[in-house]
Parts: sequence; C-alpha cells; structure tokens
Amino acid sequence: MSSQGTVEASSTKDTELLLEAWGRWANEGRHMPSASRVFVLGSTVSSAAISDEVAMLVDGIVARLVRSNAEMGDILCQCYIHGSTDSQIARRVKKSRRTVLQLRHAGIAWVDGAISGMCSYPTETYIG
Repeated sequence: MSSQGTVEASSTKDTELLLEAWGRWANEGRHMPSASRVFVLGSTVSSAAISDEVAMLVDGIVARLVRSNAEMGDILCQCYIHGSTDSQIARRVKKSRRTVLQLRHAGIAWVDGAISGMCSYPTETYIG
C-alpha cells in the first residue's frame, strides 16, 4: 500500500509486516471483527502503526481467508493478533509445529496474493 491508500505489488516479507501492524491495530480494539472469530483480549502484541483504512482492508482480506480456509485464517489470527508462537498454536490446534508453520506461510501467501490481485495492471494488450 502506498501512503495514498493505493495498492502496490507486495512481497511476502512486506505482507508479514503488514499483518503484524494489522494485528496490533486489531488488538487495540479499533477493528470491527469482520473476521468473525478475530476478537482479542490480553494480547502481547504492541501498539499499531497502520492507518484505519489500510487495516480495514487487511481485516477484510483476512475475513475472506477465514471464510475460505478457517484453519489457515485462524492460525494467522492467533499469530498476528494474539501474538502466539507457532509452538503455542501447534499445541492449541493439536498439529505439529511444522504443519502450523506451513499453514501460516500459506496464509501469508494467500493474503499477499489477495493484495497483489488488487494492483492495477496496464490495460494495454500487446499483440506479437
């Protein structure tokens, strides 16, 4: 996202940073839980550095992920909102830490793809 609120191409590292900021924003109680199970009490995540506009966009994307793949979305919420580690999440969901890590990375890629899909691409058609 640029400072004007337009969507730019992202990398998964950028997406992770964006999810961290969104998690802090959500933890501050400034979000309306569109990702229905995304409601936070007593998280260890610190103060947000994200605009409400961008955070609500990310919140909507995570909500779509939760609807599309609840397990993957839940893992992202536990990680980025609640500040849980992969090991803590693995114990909670009764899966291996490796599986949780794979699901978290897949969720980050899913969010990254959703953000990248919002990019404006040239409308010209090249005929070769």
